[in-house]
Amino acid sequence: MTRPRFCWARRGQAEVEAESIAYLVTAQAGLDTRDYSVPYLAGWSGGDIDLLRESMTRVVNVARAISPAAVEATAAAWPTGSVMSRSVSTSLASSAAARAL
Repeated sequence: MTRPRFCWARRGQAEVEAESIAYLVTAQAGLDTRDYSVPYLAGWSGGDIDLLRESMTRVVNVARAISPAAVEATAAAWPTGSVMSRSVSTSLASSAAARAL
């Protein structure tokens, strides 16, 4: 039996997707995980906004399958320009600045 080779290049995407799903589902349950999730997402995405956008369709579909109300409730609480949106932007900028050092 041959073991599938793990692709380290996809590890960041897997971490981003898993944490994003966890964030949506826990937010629906009333848990605020921003202090953990935002820096974690910024770190694993490497500040790559395109990676986050690329993963969102899968994230939304899985979160919806786990908790149908999770995505809608979180989207309503996290509009563009919201505190969460600004937190993600700030963390991504910090992550990009740290990589530049």
